[in-house]
Amino acid sequence: MSRSSGFVPVPFPLVGKILVVAGAIVLVLYLLSIGFQWFTLPVLAVALGAAGMLIGLYLIFVIPKNDVATN
Repeated sequence: MSRSSGFVPVPFPLVGKILVVAGAIVLVLYLLSIGFQWFTLPVLAVALGAAGMLIGLYLIFVIPKNDVATN
């Protein structure tokens, strides 16, 4: 075991990228549901997808990439 035990920092840029991709998928599905009318997607899903995208962009661009807790 090369690492000491303790807190493992969350990789915020990776989590942000995942949220942006998930939000984009929800928005594309909503546009498909409007365009082709094969299925209906509630507006709440679109709101959550947009919120996920905004949070993801915040995590990517605002949160610093450096690990502050490193000794």
